[in-house]
Parts: sequence; structure tokens; C-alpha cells
Amino acid sequence: MSNLKYSNSLGGDLVRLLVRVYGDESRQTGAKYMVLGAMWIDPAWEEVLVNDCMDFRNRTGMYHQLKWKKVSDQKLEEYKEFIDIFFRHNQQHHVAFRCIVINTHQLDHKTFNKGDEELGFYKFYYQLLLHNMQPWNRYLIMLDDRKTRKKTRLPTLKIVLNRGIRKKFNLECDIVRNVEPRECEELNQIQMVDILIGAIGYRLNDLHLKAGAKMAKIKLSEYIADKSGKGSFGPQKGVIDPWFNIWHMKLKKRKSASTPSQ
Repeated sequence: MSNLKYSNSLGGDLVRLLVRVYGDESRQTGAKYMVLGAMWIDPAWEEVLVNDCMDFRNRTGMYHQLKWKKVSDQKLEEYKEFIDIFFRHNQQHHVAFRCIVINTHQLDHKTFNKGDEELGFYKFYYQLLLHNMQPWNRYLIMLDDRKTRKKTRLPTLKIVLNRGIRKKFNLECDIVRNVEPRECEELNQIQMVDILIGAIGYRLNDLHLKAGAKMAKIKLSEYIADKSGKGSFGPQKGVIDPWFNIWHMKLKKRKSASTPSQ
């Protein structure tokens, strides 16, 4: 997180805390925009956030997995209440949300990724993570489990990410402890990310304008846009918000997967 910098209570040397990062993806078949997002959580507040989620589930009986695909008219208010937990902590700077938006119509995996679409996907995850790390922290990254052709994707991502961070900050040690797969249904944090990026992708792909669009998704995506303070999910103008950042990645025709551009 942009200002998660910690020192001990005695005013001594910097204490390097372990920041957990939770990531997920949102892709609609045939849709123009793909969204990858992640949540960075202040270690001092993660237990509070988890307890808030458990209180919500006990009070509402919503013990099943919450995800964008399951948003319904019958449970709209419960989904709003669940996402309110995120925004309450987000507004107090306990958690940060960052995502990248990729125009899939501009992808050229044949040129840049040797035709390997899966490799290209993890290059985007690399960009999202690399540009939101700070050298004074340690990180444990947990990504929603997905089927991959190669079992080495996440170990490789860890190695390459640490290499990139070392170069960026001129470090002599690795700060990413691990990159691990996690089942979405087991973690409230990933479920929150799923709903946030689902709403962003839904709006950017104009699915709310299509005939037969589910009213609950229209209302929830609008609710999230309002709560985020953005009003819309298009490219951000002016000062970039480090606590709720939507990065529309600009792909360029050169020998790299992408170039950071906001």
C-alpha cells in the first residue's frame, strides 16, 4: 500500500510487516475489457475486517460464496452490505484496491508471448503487483485458484516479481514471500475483489445497457461506482487515488507485454 510504512512503538528500526495481497480476475467471454484486481490489507486491520465479515454472515445467514455471477434481486441488499465492509475499511485506509483494465481487442499474444495466452495473462498480473509494492514491506500474495496448463506459473511469477522489485528499488533481498493459489469460497477478501472487478467489468463492457440486463447487477455496479467516489470506471483524471485505483493499461507495439500508463 502506498503509505504502509511501519516502525516499532519504541521508535527503533523500521519493522517490516507482512502485507497480504488478494487477487482475482474478471473476464466475460467475448467482452472487450478484462479486469485483474487485488486488495492490499494493512496487517493491523486484517483480523478486524475478517471479523466484520463473519458478523455479517452470522447476522444475514449468507454463508455461501459471494461473487459477482451470483448477484440477484433477492440478495441485492446483502451484497451491498457485504461490499460496505470493504468501503468502510477502504475509507479509513485499512485496505487498498487496485486493478488493471486490459483491452482484449489489442492483445497480440503471437507477437509478445509466443502465442501463449496464459503467459500473457500472468504478465498482466506481474504489472499490477510490481507497480503497487513498497520496499519496506514483505508480501504474501494469494490469487484465486485457476486451472493452468503449467503448474509452474505461480512459482515463476514469484521469481520474476522479486527480480523486478529488486531492480526497481535496488534491493538485495526478496520481499515477496510467496504467491499462492487460494479457493475463492474460503476467503472473504477474494470474494470482495471478485465483486469489485465484476462490477467494473460489467460497466466498462456496457453490459448494463443490454436488453435483459439483470437489475440487481445494474444497481450494485452503480452503487459501487458511487461508493468508490469515481462515479464511473473510465480512465482516471487528475491525481491518482492510491486507495481505489483503476488503471487502464495502454498496450504498445514493442517488445514488452505492456507499458505502465495511467
